[in-house]
Amino acid sequence: MRTRKLLGLFLTTLGSILLAASLSAAVLHYYLRIDSGVVAAIGILFVVLGVVVLNTDILKVWLSRGQAALVDGLQAA
Repeated sequence: MRTRKLLGLFLTTLGSILLAASLSAAVLHYYLRIDSGVVAAIGILFVVLGVVVLNTDILKVWLSRGQAALVDGLQAA
């Protein structure tokens, strides 16, 4: 479970860095070997994937806690 969180944070951070690099290259008229639009698209893709991985991990933890509380409640009755 911890590796999912790290993967999600890594993808989100890398995507943010790529977006910032693309934006700064476009504003400052730097030349990148790859077009700025392609770098921005890859950055957006990484950010979206990172957020999806983090959300699925959070939902998995939340649902497992709810299931444990339900089982405890049923056993107490």
